[in-house]
Amino acid sequence: MDRGLDRHRGPRVRPLINGSDTNFSQPFVLTYPSSGYPTDKPRPQLYVTNLTGFQGAGGLPQGTVDSSQLFGADFGVLAP
Repeated sequence: MDRGLDRHRGPRVRPLINGSDTNFSQPFVLTYPSSGYPTDKPRPQLYVTNLTGFQGAGGLPQGTVDSSQLFGADFGVLAP
């Protein structure tokens, strides 16, 4: 099994939460602009907005979080 995949949910992506306030119901999270693409130059500027979903089991967001607020990472050696 690929380390970057969860067998039940696909890629392991999570919202990146900003802890600058005490709003635990809908905290600020990093958001990617809906009109932006990773290949744009200059790169799209990320911004902070409130989380658009609800907490599910284990503290993880349910399937209601907007995809522009979900980020993942790939770890390991980069092969040519």
